[in-house]
Amino acid sequence: MTNNTTNDIATSKVTLPDIACTSCASVIENHFNKLQDITVNINFGTKKALFTYNPKVWNEEQIQKSMHSLGYEVFILETDIQSLDTSHEHSSEQHQIHMEELHTQSHFHNIKLRDLIEVVLGWILLIPLLLIEIPSTPFFDVFRNSYLQLGLTIPIQFYFGRKFYFGIYRELVKQKFPGMHTLVALGTTTAFIFSIYLMAIKDTTHLFFEVSASIVMIVLLGDLISAIAQKKATNGLESLMSLKPKSILRYDSVTKKEAFVNLEDVQLNDILVVRKGENIPTDGILISKSALINESMFSGESKSITKLKNQSVIGGTVNIDESIQIKTSKIGKDTVLASIIKAVEDVQTQKPQLQKIADKIAGWFTPTIIIIALLVFIIRFWAVNDSLQQSLAIAISTLIIACPCALGIATPLAVAVGINKAAKIGIIYNKTSAFERITKIDTICFDKTGTLTTDNLMITKVYGQTKHINKAIALEKYSTHPLALAFNLYAQTNDVTDLPTVDHTKEEIGYGLKGKCGNENLQISSLINLQSAKMPLSPFLTSQKLDVSDQQQIILALAINNVITNIFVLSDQLQANAIATIAKIRKQGIKVVLISGDSEEQTANIAKRVSIENYYANIKPVGKAQLVADLQAQGQKVAFVGDGINDVVALQQADLAIAMGTGSDIAKKIGDITITNNDISAVYKAIVLTKKTKNNIWMNFIWAFGYNLVIIPLAALGFIIPPLAAAAMAFSDITVVGNSLIFKWRKYKY
Repeated sequence: MTNNTTNDIATSKVTLPDIACTSCASVIENHFNKLQDITVNINFGTKKALFTYNPKVWNEEQIQKSMHSLGYEVFILETDIQSLDTSHEHSSEQHQIHMEELHTQSHFHNIKLRDLIEVVLGWILLIPLLLIEIPSTPFFDVFRNSYLQLGLTIPIQFYFGRKFYFGIYRELVKQKFPGMHTLVALGTTTAFIFSIYLMAIKDTTHLFFEVSASIVMIVLLGDLISAIAQKKATNGLESLMSLKPKSILRYDSVTKKEAFVNLEDVQLNDILVVRKGENIPTDGILISKSALINESMFSGESKSITKLKNQSVIGGTVNIDESIQIKTSKIGKDTVLASIIKAVEDVQTQKPQLQKIADKIAGWFTPTIIIIALLVFIIRFWAVNDSLQQSLAIAISTLIIACPCALGIATPLAVAVGINKAAKIGIIYNKTSAFERITKIDTICFDKTGTLTTDNLMITKVYGQTKHINKAIALEKYSTHPLALAFNLYAQTNDVTDLPTVDHTKEEIGYGLKGKCGNENLQISSLINLQSAKMPLSPFLTSQKLDVSDQQQIILALAINNVITNIFVLSDQLQANAIATIAKIRKQGIKVVLISGDSEEQTANIAKRVSIENYYANIKPVGKAQLVADLQAQGQKVAFVGDGINDVVALQQADLAIAMGTGSDIAKKIGDITITNNDISAVYKAIVLTKKTKNNIWMNFIWAFGYNLVIIPLAALGFIIPPLAAAAMAFSDITVVGNSLIFKWRKYKY
């Protein structure tokens, strides 16, 4: 469990492997929510719970004790890597967390292996009982012996089916509220006891042993299949966690040697060696000259990205070139990957409105079914005058066929799949309410800088002789100024690699760069600065038609020996997919608005380039929120897309807040959805994927609800025999899980 205390609020995350149905989850939630200073949210589909409490009143030991009183064991779930205080404490804590994770995984594996073995052995015992049902077959007469039937049924009923008796004890004695185990235990035990009664009165023409045994084994088989399928449907978080390597090659700058260390032993500013094909272990700064990195875990795109020296690399991404060295800049819970894992895990403990409705229905489902089954028996036996055996069989079918579990897993499974699919393409849902609200959005407001445009500028025009361009790039290579990135980008996109040697470089803040290339004195500054210093244009420049009057652009110039030889026009760099994304959003029938704090000229230029007709310039942060409020007052449902820094007020005002940003933005949970890779196309993908997820939720929910609505009356009317009822119940769960699996495996073209 995690215990994070902030402003007297702590949270503990646990797994609850023993909860069998939504009734169990509802009982636990009601138990804690009635107590002071503590609440709990349980996601039945993922078997995870989030406790929120006052640490002055509650602690982990008390929570575990209270859960034990309800008959449940809780297991530690830790994916939130703890912060680093001292190297000793960090190493010790991380090692403990790692061991707890291994223990939990081993425990779950052992449970599933045990369940599989028991299901196989149980079915071996069940098959002779089923052979009795083959009529007029003397070969199987030996199995019709009542004592043999009893001997085969006892281990199935009371050993392989022991979970139902433990469950009914927990539900009726500990929780004082019936659940799924109660339905199965009542139905199978009734059939078993009635068979004993028939043996006692010497009426062994048709016993019910095969009914009780087959129900137990069909339900156990269905549970096993459903659990395995649920695991496959919700394993997106595990696949993210697998991106963290267990051991790393660390370079010691003192001894000049490399040695493998555990991930939890890595410190800030360590130098790590990442070999070809390995995952980068943590966020850092590239020390090597360049690297080819696959960032598909964030972008969903398989295309590799070239990183240059001093650029940031993200933990979990893959080095696909030769060995590189990085210096760690973030470790533990501060890394982008850890933040994503935490965000995905946190949102899985939240419940959409539809799930809350399903939980309320499922909470009273079991007691209602018990009453219906009792009434069915009374009516069939006393009013319809059916035989005792037939009346019992119909009542047992009514008990067994009801399936509250399908209602319980319908929504959380679909949400878990949608969340995990989104995380793999750089979309993090911070609130499950986004699934309901995004489909109502009819207007999206975009911030400009950091949203439609990158934080960087790009060189859009170059005047002067091309032979001098590489000198300007060589000079800017030594600068850390943001403008220098535009020259680096130009060199990459135009494959400029043959750079001359520049030395004696000097940077003057607010003025520019100076350096020496052989016998030439180089200087880069704004065109206005150089012209103010009485530097003339070269003859080549004067012969060109210059267009440098646009005020929304930055105009830099290169002077060689006090003569201006080249002019560089820098503009805002559009996000790579900005134009296509805006077009796709508009095709969805959604109005698009641009709101920026930049000048009228700059804002109008970007609006024109991305084909946005409605734009607002020179808007302060509070003004952005007011514009959103004005649109809402006109009856529009508004989403705001911003970088999460100057746009916080507007994000809070919007009906749906989408924050562009990397790790720090995720950690702050700005808005309802966070785009981790700053890819504007993810906004459109979020709209499409959320709609697909909501459709899957409704398909699961309609199936689960419709199944019970149709199948329970059929069982009550006597059209379904008990073993078939058990199979139908198991099939209901498997169908819902299977629908979610299909959703997980389906590939969408955005």
